[in-house]
Amino acid sequence: MISKQYIAGYVDGEGCLSASKRKDKSYRRGYTVFVITSISSTTPSVLLEIQSVYGGSICLKTRGENHKELSVLTLAPNACAKLLKDILPYLVLKKKQAHLILELKKTCKYQSYINDKILDRRDEIYEELKVLNKRGL
Repeated sequence: MISKQYIAGYVDGEGCLSASKRKDKSYRRGYTVFVITSISSTTPSVLLEIQSVYGGSICLKTRGENHKELSVLTLAPNACAKLLKDILPYLVLKKKQAHLILELKKTCKYQSYINDKILDRRDEIYEELKVLNKRGL
């Protein structure tokens, strides 16, 4: 069994904790903000162990003849929240992103009306994650 500390190190090094916007006219603002969580590795056995505990789907990506095949584990929002709650104490580099993802997840309740304050906070989280995940920082 893989330890939570090891998974946290893997997420810190090879994980993507982010959010995205999707256009959708059925939402009041014409879009929705949603969680994106994935972990990449050229060693699929590690991802398979993580998947056995948290679920998700693994896809293979080829990157050219000079590169190994890349496996990518993508987690649904509920699985992502469970994973992040388990590894949060051990994260170093992506602790802030994890807190923001968990906060965003809490605002994504399926209800008929979400007030503007919550929608504004979702947009703020999206922007904060964009800055934190910017390449080169």
